Amino acid sequence: MRGVLRRCVQNLRGGRGANFYFRNFSTARAVLVAISNRVRVLSVSLVRAVILRIDLLWVPRERRTSGLWRSQVVRCAVSWQVWDFGERRPALVRLPDRGTISDAIEVCDAEIAIIDSEIANCDIARPIHLPEKCPRFEIRSAVLPEVGPPIAPEVGVGCGRDRAMLRAVTVGQRFSRPHDLVQYLADDLMATVASGDILFIGDADATSTTSSLLRNRGRASVVLESGYGKKSKSGTCSILQRPDIGSFFKFLLDSDPRSVGAVIFVGSSLPVEELAAACDSKIDAPMWFVDANRRQLSRLERPAAPEKSSWPKISIVMPSFNQASYLEAAIRSVLDQNYPFLQFIIVDGGSTDGSLDIVSRYREQFSAVIVESDEGQSDALNKGFALATGEIMNWLCSDDLLEPGSLECVASAFLRHRADLIAGGCIRIGATRDEETYRHHNSLRLGITMPLDALDILKFIRSWESANYFFQPEVFFSRRIWDLSGAMIKNHLFYAMDYDLWLRMALAGATFRHLPVMIGCSRVHPTQKTQSNRMYLHQIRQMMEEYKYLFQSLC
Repeated sequence: MRGVLRRCVQNLRGGRGANFYFRNFSTARAVLVAISNRVRVLSVSLVRAVILRIDLLWVPRERRTSGLWRSQVVRCAVSWQVWDFGERRPALVRLPDRGTISDAIEVCDAEIAIIDSEIANCDIARPIHLPEKCPRFEIRSAVLPEVGPPIAPEVGVGCGRDRAMLRAVTVGQRFSRPHDLVQYLADDLMATVASGDILFIGDADATSTTSSLLRNRGRASVVLESGYGKKSKSGTCSILQRPDIGSFFKFLLDSDPRSVGAVIFVGSSLPVEELAAACDSKIDAPMWFVDANRRQLSRLERPAAPEKSSWPKISIVMPSFNQASYLEAAIRSVLDQNYPFLQFIIVDGGSTDGSLDIVSRYREQFSAVIVESDEGQSDALNKGFALATGEIMNWLCSDDLLEPGSLECVASAFLRHRADLIAGGCIRIGATRDEETYRHHNSLRLGITMPLDALDILKFIRSWESANYFFQPEVFFSRRIWDLSGAMIKNHLFYAMDYDLWLRMALAGATFRHLPVMIGCSRVHPTQKTQSNRMYLHQIRQMMEEYKYLFQSLC
């Protein structure tokens, strides 16, 4: 006990926080009582319902108060299981503390006010598909012990999986002069890199000498700022950041990886996030790291590609109804992936435009075919997902497309990072694939696995509509988070059922990995459901009422 106390006090001095794990309550309480006038309890939580975790912060002498158990505020992560909100199984709602409930209610009220103003100012007509009143559910909630969802994925760039991919092999000894290092690197690049641009990432002064030397030898080189760039600004929350023009991350999102011949990182420490993002991309060029301070050159090795036998099963559900003009292209975009562990389910609501003839031609290549009337897209998706058995899941509308190689890219990222959501980019197209109108990437950070921010996603007008998050074809999700969030699409939703699903997944504690890769295509055409008239805002307003009611019920 005395040794635990000594280490506790030593670690807390100087304003440093710490967390400690105790295997029983009596030991934890004894330690807290012994230091009760010198520390503040930041949070108390159970880890796997066995070990008590206590987060502590040292309190300066002038701010100390006695009676820890009476006067100090204890913030606890709180979880609920929610029934009767339309879920197939209880849905997990996990919040950092009870105070977040009031914050969420305030967000809902603010969004409702903004939406009401938008509808009134723009005279947005109410769609006939919506119920007249916001649906009401009998919500039964059960407060769980302070324990997280089943073994959450590792979070952060420094976790074991990321460290495994960041192997650096030192080339030769430390160079005595910077000129010798630059000369060695330039000679090696000229000999081994036959074509493509050579990227230099880092401070412009540190990279200018080598890039100039290569240009003098007739090789094209591009100098980029590291990460998001010096002028990049964070978004509405800590997980959002848009890269600035001229930065490495902007290059990853916008450029063709086939144009890259080599990547050279220059700096005083290994650029972990940049390298992790490069490994997540389709860049297949050699990478080097130049330690400018130590005058040392290292070759960076990528992680080995996972064996095909270890690839996870992917389930894709395709809802179809009278989209014969685009249906075959959508089907082929999935089948042409040639993914070995694919479960492809199509659900047609009784099309009359020739779609069923197309489905019949490919019937043997589908894992399941459902042809029957339904109550709309949400109902069709629920019928399909009820048959899905994959470890990774998604749906693809019958007028959208997957980009070539997308499933392999998603599977590889899932095996490396085990994130709940694997999100890439999406291309807006017209009647044909060649008619590109817009390339979208979300604002989520690259090169790192992080939890989604449910409160920011709840800000539909103030954050979601700014394209900070997802277009539906570009994001795949794990069965783990599908089950934790209720394993269903809400049947009464005509619009934005995908937005509602991502929000419920965020509330259940979902983590994401943003890949600098184009995953899918979203088609814009006159007969599509979501139009520029913004009639969907009426549905979003109802959803805000639903979530406000949910949070009020949890109080």
